[in-house]
Amino acid sequence: MAATGGLCTVQFSAKRFSQPAHGDESLLRHIFTNLLNNAVKYSPPGQTVHFTVEQRESAAVFEVRDHGIGSLT
Repeated sequence: MAATGGLCTVQFSAKRFSQPAHGDESLLRHIFTNLLNNAVKYSPPGQTVHFTVEQRESAAVFEVRDHGIGSLT
């Protein structure tokens, strides 16, 4: 909660992968930090930001879902 300034909760969920995933840790950290910061910044206080990862065929699919401007929910 400290990373979000107490504005909202980030809920993370991951499904088990059937094979190893590989990626650039530094680049992914930068991407996810920006996505999550924006999700928290533009969501109303008290809302939950959802961050999920799952395997679809041979790809790792990441999703950040918030309740800010332009959200579908």
